[in-house]
Amino acid sequence: MKGEMHSRKIIVGIFLFGGENLFRVCVRHALNFVGLWVMFSPIVVLGQVHTPTVQFHTDVTDPLVLLNPNLQALEGREREVVHDPVMLSAERRTSAFEAIRVSEGDLSQRSPASVLPLFTHGGSNTSIFVPPIDPTDGSVGNHLRDFKHVQGNAQNSLMIFGEDSNAAITGSQPPLDTNYGNFAVMMDELSRGLEFGSPSPAMIMDPDANLEVCLNLSPSEAAGGDSVAVTATVQPVHTQDIAVKLEFGAGTRLHSYLSGNNVTITIPAGASESDPFKFKIRENVKKGWKVQSSVEGIIPNVPRDPYGCLFQHLNMGPPRTITLGPDETVVEEGDRAKIVAVISYPLSSDLKVPLHYPYASTTDTAVDPGDYTSLDSIIIKAGESSGSGQIQTHKDNAGGGYRTFTVAIDDFTLVSPTYAPVYAVDPKEAKVVINDDDVPVVRFDSYESSVDEADTEYRVFVTIDPPPVSGFTLNYEFVGTATQGLDYEIENPRTVAVSAGSKQAYISVMIKDDTDIENNENIIFGTRVGAGYTIRQPIAHTLVIKDNDTPEVNFVSSSSSVEEGIGTQNVRVTLTSAPASDLTLSYTLSGTADEDVDYTIINSGTIIMPAKTSSVDIPVVITNDTEDELVETVILTLMPATGYTVGSQKEHTLTIKDNDTPAAHFASATGRVKEGDGPHTVSVDISPSPASDFTLSYTLGGTADEDSDYTITGSGTVSVSAGSKQVKIPVVVTDDSEDELDETVILTLTAGTEYSVGSPGEHTLTITDNDEPAAWFALVESSVPEDTGTHEIEVRIDPSPANDFTLSYTLGGTADEDSDYTITGSVLVSANATLVNIPVTIIDDQLDELDETVILTLTSATGYTVGSQKEHTLTILDDDDPSEVTLRLE
Repeated sequence: MKGEMHSRKIIVGIFLFGGENLFRVCVRHALNFVGLWVMFSPIVVLGQVHTPTVQFHTDVTDPLVLLNPNLQALEGREREVVHDPVMLSAERRTSAFEAIRVSEGDLSQRSPASVLPLFTHGGSNTSIFVPPIDPTDGSVGNHLRDFKHVQGNAQNSLMIFGEDSNAAITGSQPPLDTNYGNFAVMMDELSRGLEFGSPSPAMIMDPDANLEVCLNLSPSEAAGGDSVAVTATVQPVHTQDIAVKLEFGAGTRLHSYLSGNNVTITIPAGASESDPFKFKIRENVKKGWKVQSSVEGIIPNVPRDPYGCLFQHLNMGPPRTITLGPDETVVEEGDRAKIVAVISYPLSSDLKVPLHYPYASTTDTAVDPGDYTSLDSIIIKAGESSGSGQIQTHKDNAGGGYRTFTVAIDDFTLVSPTYAPVYAVDPKEAKVVINDDDVPVVRFDSYESSVDEADTEYRVFVTIDPPPVSGFTLNYEFVGTATQGLDYEIENPRTVAVSAGSKQAYISVMIKDDTDIENNENIIFGTRVGAGYTIRQPIAHTLVIKDNDTPEVNFVSSSSSVEEGIGTQNVRVTLTSAPASDLTLSYTLSGTADEDVDYTIINSGTIIMPAKTSSVDIPVVITNDTEDELVETVILTLMPATGYTVGSQKEHTLTIKDNDTPAAHFASATGRVKEGDGPHTVSVDISPSPASDFTLSYTLGGTADEDSDYTITGSGTVSVSAGSKQVKIPVVVTDDSEDELDETVILTLTAGTEYSVGSPGEHTLTITDNDEPAAWFALVESSVPEDTGTHEIEVRIDPSPANDFTLSYTLGGTADEDSDYTITGSVLVSANATLVNIPVTIIDDQLDELDETVILTLTSATGYTVGSQKEHTLTILDDDDPSEVTLRLE
């Protein structure tokens, strides 16, 4: 593969380092090539080539092209050390190695340019330097000594560091939009056994890497509901992907459905354009506004240029509307009536505006096709703000004065493009008057004129053509914003006598000068058809009475107040009279609120009062944050400037009331504490942290008794400091000696004026009892006769238990259970009992036996402990005498 490019300058240089033999061989080869012999220390040979041709060669095998007779050895070396050299060109590299040959050119007007090898030792570095060349004899003016840059030389910006002999060739890729005068990829030091009969090729190049990246908006004039496409282009195409981050101006984000500034579009490698990123303009852009904002492309490592093509303006306005005009058109029989459809903003595609004739069967006096041929539609071309069509009228030679018909936009069949909604609005009808051409035609001399407010007469002229054969009375009407009697007087209003043969007539208006500061006012005259004449455009004339008093600007009110979450608050400014053209009003901002943090105002400091309007709103967009903060103010102060004066109401204070009441809630819904654990705290979280101190209130409930089971200092309230995120309620639990049930303290937060209650708003603290009752025998021992029946052994309980529990014990002794006595193995102790009896039923047998014992031993279990007197010995006394014994002797 071979391609060509022209370069403004090629710099060729050589540094020779290393052993004496290698140095001499390289110097000899180099100087043989250029016809010079120098017998001293290492030298730099530099030349300037004027507009040489640079050629790229890939996998070239011609030694003449490479300027190297030892091509095979060089290729072998290439495979060892060349891995991925980077060549700066607009073309893709198709192989691992590329060589460049510089064609012959003018070297100081004397000899051809040469391409010399560049060698480096491991760990050393090589740079390319440009010494000045003496123009008189072409000799090198400065030399490099000790590899240092001589003062005044221009150093190439690229430096390649060599490693050991097997290191890869190192290249460099410049960033976008940057010029590098020279670029070289240098091979590693060659082995001592490899010699060249002539200089080996060095890869040298002079790129002019000027890449121009631009943003394109389609369209750049957008209306509400439009889709806007953003694309990035590059020229020439680049070998790498180019990522362009889009940053949208505040106005663009406010009036569109964009969610943020996290959009990046990419121009793929080898392509000239990115895929489009599309976003939609909101439909609620206010009528009468024209918002100008920006879309900027940002490329890493490339400085921003606010005047470059990466910075584009986007104009946004309300949704497109279509009107039809003129209101009334007067044509002669046989002429064409021009009907114009006007769109508020151009479209990127053609729009067909359908027409219909709403009064054709009712009030129209002209008929189709007798008097005219109807027009079905008007086409508004892409990029145009209007389109027109012509309705042909027909000459009938029947006389009879004039006839009329009305044409209108057909709303029902108007189809908007998918990307941009379009609406028909008033005026959407146009009236056509067809004049009979056999009578004089009356028209105003002009459509508009003006007069300064002063005590003077002003004449509004009409022209009559042809002059009438006999006199007639011209009829006219007048309306407008000026008031008859206050601003002007008209003699013989609504009629003008026209004499036979007259070519001109006028309406006399007496202007009155007052001292009121008022808008410019007007009188709109309109000719009306009558006997003996017809009318033709202009059939209306607007006379503007210009006020001679400077308007005064004021705020409508001195103050207003809004909550933080309201969105946009409009602060209205009024003028005592509407300006004839747009007027820029200036103001300053102050107050405790911070602009861009607590509120934003687009283009703050100025506001445009549109022409012919007397009021305008300054939109203050309130930031709805989540911080609890004090009331803040925005103070707007009007400043005097050209075209108006500032009135007494020149300051407006907008108070922003915070809507972020801190919410208080318990950190947890439940907690437990043992009776003997000491003080316990119940945590209450506050979010967001309050801007000022407040008192948090709560109520107490539960089964525990305050003051006997627990105490809380200042119970019912706790102070919360400004900025706090948590507060603790201290609960001191009383450690008594009573055995009692677990008890609860229920704390319930109550809402206050400075905070709200979140969830959980209730915390149940359970106090677990640490006092178990102890059980012990009242006596160590007791004795009963065998015939006692049932004997009860008393067991003491202290403290009295809060719950029933079962007292357990074991049995021992010499008496046998079931034969000498009966007893249960446990006994139930009721709640609050202080003693219990264990019943022992003694069996009265007939045996004469020794006294016997029953030993009861208390055993501990759940709900109680065993005291020190845990054993009781019951002695059963025998009551049976011995039987009669008979002794028989035999």
